[in-house]
Amino acid sequence: KYETPLRVSVNAQLSFDASVKQLLQLMSGHTLVIVPEDIRASGPELLAYLRDQHVDVLDCTPSQLQLLLATESWQQERVPRLLLVGGESIGPELWERLATDTGREYYNVYGPTECTVDATVGNVQGKTANIGRQIANTRIYLVDENLHQVPLGVRGEICVAGECLARGYLNRPELTAERFVPDAHSGEAGARLYHTGDVARYRADGVIEFSGRLDDQVKVRGHRIELGEIEAVLSTHERVSEAVVLAQEERLAAYVVSEAEPAELREYLQERLPEYMIPTAWVKLDALPLTTNGKVDRKALPALGLAQTAAAETYVAPRTPMEEMLASIWSELLRVERIGIHDNFFAIGGHSLVATQVITRVRSVFNIELPIRRLFEAPTIAGLAVAVVQEQASQVEDDEMAQIIAELEYLSDDDALSQVNH
Repeated sequence: KYETPLRVSVNAQLSFDASVKQLLQLMSGHTLVIVPEDIRASGPELLAYLRDQHVDVLDCTPSQLQLLLATESWQQERVPRLLLVGGESIGPELWERLATDTGREYYNVYGPTECTVDATVGNVQGKTANIGRQIANTRIYLVDENLHQVPLGVRGEICVAGECLARGYLNRPELTAERFVPDAHSGEAGARLYHTGDVARYRADGVIEFSGRLDDQVKVRGHRIELGEIEAVLSTHERVSEAVVLAQEERLAAYVVSEAEPAELREYLQERLPEYMIPTAWVKLDALPLTTNGKVDRKALPALGLAQTAAAETYVAPRTPMEEMLASIWSELLRVERIGIHDNFFAIGGHSLVATQVITRVRSVFNIELPIRRLFEAPTIAGLAVAVVQEQASQVEDDEMAQIIAELEYLSDDDALSQVNH
């Protein structure tokens, strides 16, 4: 419905697969507008360039699109008219905003590089994010671990087949054989399909809903967790713009662009997810770091040493030598630099295994027999210090009583009665 030719952006490095479909627009008679690399990470500069160059079509990632949406004049500008959004999942909040933008058309495009380049496309509309339907010359299968197609509504791995497939990986025959396998569903001799490692489900209307990555499933403290599921729920919070969750050092760490405090976000997740899926380390950022291709650069996220915790909002330092010693033990075992006396052990990364290590260390340092249940009953430095003092007092009394009883064994009945009366 757009008049031709269109002015189409080349908004990706030539080494990035998205540039392939952008360059192919020349074959349809469209004009290519090469976006300078040095302005791709600046929302205002990028928008000004698109306006000055009268760009009709922008191909971008959700992360880069967020930069444009944050500019003051985005709603007033009418370029670009058509946006192809891909490379990353579109979160619920961003989806809702795009779906209600009547001034432009947004399309969610999906496809790994091996499928040159997009395999599905869907118009951004409605309340539920999706990746649409397969495009021409492409077949999409959702399969289980035995390569059997799954029923509607059941999640399975996305496998792509058709004319779009690459031949394989250059000089890597083993990997090619692993990922490009015979397509038993097509009935065509020599047909192959590609294992994407992505997970999705078919809706009743034939639209595909993306669910995450097979390799996003991690094991933390014995629980299998899909990081994408946590990110999706976290992104539904009205004060969260972007969120990434990583598994690091036996902990879940959440990196968020949000005005909300970690304690508020933790409480929000606790109402919607089991406890083992709640991040214990939190990092608030002004923006998520991006790669040169406009995707979230997970490797550039700050280390956990800079993490905030969803603990008490007001830090209270240890007041006594005992509290200082307990805080030092927690800090070493939890790898959290600063611990206040009201911080909850289980809210700052603690779990049953570390709890056992804490109690073992406390028993050694304070020479007491403290049961592990005391840490569960009093999961703060202040509470645990009281428990230690009580146990010390109890054990001193026991020692004195044991000494009296031992002495009484050597006394006559009269002497013993006299000692007891004394």
